[in-house]
Amino acid sequence: MAAVARYLADTSALARLPRPVVAAVLAPLIEAGWRVRYEPDVRVAHAEPASRSARLRRRFRYGNSAAPLTRRHPGAVAPLVLQPWPTITMAALLARRPLTAGAAFGASTALLARRLRANGLPAENLARPMAGGVWQTWLGTGRWCAQFAGPALVVALARPGGRRARTRWGRRAAAASLLVGPPLAQWARCRDGDPLRFALETLTDQAAYGAGVYAGCLRERLLTPVLPAIAWQPFEGLRRRFAGPAAGSVTSP
Repeated sequence: MAAVARYLADTSALARLPRPVVAAVLAPLIEAGWRVRYEPDVRVAHAEPASRSARLRRRFRYGNSAAPLTRRHPGAVAPLVLQPWPTITMAALLARRPLTAGAAFGASTALLARRLRANGLPAENLARPMAGGVWQTWLGTGRWCAQFAGPALVVALARPGGRRARTRWGRRAAAASLLVGPPLAQWARCRDGDPLRFALETLTDQAAYGAGVYAGCLRERLLTPVLPAIAWQPFEGLRRRFAGPAAGSVTSP
């Protein structure tokens, strides 16, 4: 169980980094055969831009590097990696289909338990990490929407469509949760200033990053950096991941 929790924590921590940073630093090491591990106790200081405009320009530059890095390291700069079962559960919840969401969650938990037992790993108490996977999927999907589909969410809020008021408000709630939910969840962890201001600044950061990605895609004539990827077998080789050294950030082949 500890192995599964650690695996989910590691991947969610990496997901919070800008994808070009992950690709530029980690992809060459992985391609060279090195093993990379996340060490949560390490803290690396860096200088933040002094002004808001300078920060947005930096975010734009981060995004602008995604397309060239995709050409250099294909498959390493996906803006969002989705696992099928958590994605189905999340989509059903957003669509206000609790029975479908419950069925998908139960099926995914049972399938994971069988996979873990087949690989000689413990399979108890899976509900909490699986719920965490759905939560992280929602957060990641919301961040992706803010970066690459923010205007579409605003349109969905203004003109959700549907004949019944209940349908329209349900669609508005889903769009609002994807747009402002992740920034507010981030604020709840750090409690940095006013929540509305924090959310607005986070959304503008993400929009600047997404604009940079789109600019790089136009220059490189490449669409891959804005397309989510699907991890069809996310736990394949899980036993090998945790069979090596338990500590250390990078180890040689």
